[in-house]
Amino acid sequence: MPEPALDTVSDPMNGMKLPPLYCPFTPTTHPEAEQINAQAVAWWERHSEFPADPAARARLLGARGPVWVANSSPDASAERLAVVAPFFIFAFAIDDWLEGLDDADEVADACGMLWRQMTVPDRAIFDAPIVSSWLGIIDGFRRIATPTQYRRWVHYMSAFFHGTAWEARIHRQSCTPDPNTYTTLALGSAGVFGFVPLPEIIHQQEALEHEMADSAVIAFIESAGLLIKWINDLSSYAKDLLDGSKDQVTNPITVLAKHLHCPPQQAVVELIHLWNRTMQLVVALREQLLPQAGPGLAHVLDDTVNGIANILTWHDNNPRYAMIARAFSVTDQPPADLDLTPPPIPSIAWWWTLTP
Repeated sequence: MPEPALDTVSDPMNGMKLPPLYCPFTPTTHPEAEQINAQAVAWWERHSEFPADPAARARLLGARGPVWVANSSPDASAERLAVVAPFFIFAFAIDDWLEGLDDADEVADACGMLWRQMTVPDRAIFDAPIVSSWLGIIDGFRRIATPTQYRRWVHYMSAFFHGTAWEARIHRQSCTPDPNTYTTLALGSAGVFGFVPLPEIIHQQEALEHEMADSAVIAFIESAGLLIKWINDLSSYAKDLLDGSKDQVTNPITVLAKHLHCPPQQAVVELIHLWNRTMQLVVALREQLLPQAGPGLAHVLDDTVNGIANILTWHDNNPRYAMIARAFSVTDQPPADLDLTPPPIPSIAWWWTLTP
């Protein structure tokens, strides 16, 4: 018998008391975040007709993704933030567009073309409603990023397009993956990893190659990105139910509920425990890396944890997600029963070997 879904309309947790999310980092604000968001919305209005449906367009342009990225880099140049901000409208638009395609093969084809477009920036190589905005975003990144910074962004976006195509195939099979497969998939399909190279770009500080190749830096970036992905997935679970979507096979709540043979409310609790365990790792890795970090890497370390803190408040204030986000509480103190051992997920367990 299938487990009951969360009642996202009246009480997201059906009365269950949740443990708090551990986050010792304080949300930050950029003084021009609202202006940057308004500029990004105006840019999208000029460059893209997607989505054509007025209600869908209003929801897309009201998501306020540029506010999140601006607040995550509170001392960055507003001018440079304005160049990258439209990407955080595109990140939602690409999800909506790909979800509207007929099948997994179409998604894979589209992802391949979007990836290739990043190396052919001056002309469209295929026809789709999302292409004109993608070309404009690519042009903006190329104008303000160094070749190394642009290459790093392409690297993370390549992983995203690959992961998204893989995710579409899993959805077509309608088979819930195990936690290890889900986690590996999430490390590719999470659009948030397109944020990773941005601190270097907007602060005009290129991180050294040997720093970015360090295993501890990779673990920090991946673990921090997964924290943000989990919050997005928790909130998307409720949103998708409200939208009428029943295909939740790659959401961690569904994955954990099936793996642990528990109702989704208990799976949410288990995901919070995993979040807290991973947050403690992020704290330890940052403390380990920051003293020796050059200026570029220091911005990556600082702006990334700002992004984690701000994603919580961003969801709480976003009508797209707020209904379930408000069910969570946050503490800046680690839980007394915090598990510091690696989780039984081979794809990420190695992260925990990199701290003393």
